[in-house]
Amino acid sequence: MVEQQSTAERAVTALGERGLTVATAESMTGGQVSAALSSVSGAGDVLRGGVVAYAAGVKYEVLGVPVGPVVTGDAARAMASGARRLLAADVGVAITGVSGPDPMEGVAVGTVYIGVAHGDDEWSELHLFDGDPDEICGLGTEAALAAVVRCLSDADVTARSPRPRPRDGAQPDERAPADVERLAAGGK
Repeated sequence: MVEQQSTAERAVTALGERGLTVATAESMTGGQVSAALSSVSGAGDVLRGGVVAYAAGVKYEVLGVPVGPVVTGDAARAMASGARRLLAADVGVAITGVSGPDPMEGVAVGTVYIGVAHGDDEWSELHLFDGDPDEICGLGTEAALAAVVRCLSDADVTARSPRPRPRDGAQPDERAPADVERLAAGGK
């Protein structure tokens, strides 16, 4: 039986094959994305580092997130771009969200935004996860790693990446206007 690569292994492999580096900016996961990447052989060649920006002030002052709500697609994109700039990486990936147990900024528990900055592109993904705080952070970590793989590969990784799960009773159109928000650099 062939052992399947983890999402972190696929991310490190994809980055290494392209000679690219990655930087992370994390809020709710507190460094889990960086930890997952650094646990993979070869990570030293691709992982520049990470910023754990748990406090809103760190997001604003260190990563350049505009002052305002921090659990948004805009904040996730700014965090990814800030990490990429700050750590001189080719790819920036960020995660911000509400893992619980209570809502934050009027945002429901399980709401997670992943931001990616690569080349001239920046985008964010909205995920809605169910579970306890540890489960939500784990699902968010996997989603962030899968986003790195997707941005570097034409291969379909969605079958192996976590899928947003609506809360009980939620209809698909209640989850979000779109599961993925894209913003080309400089465009609105």
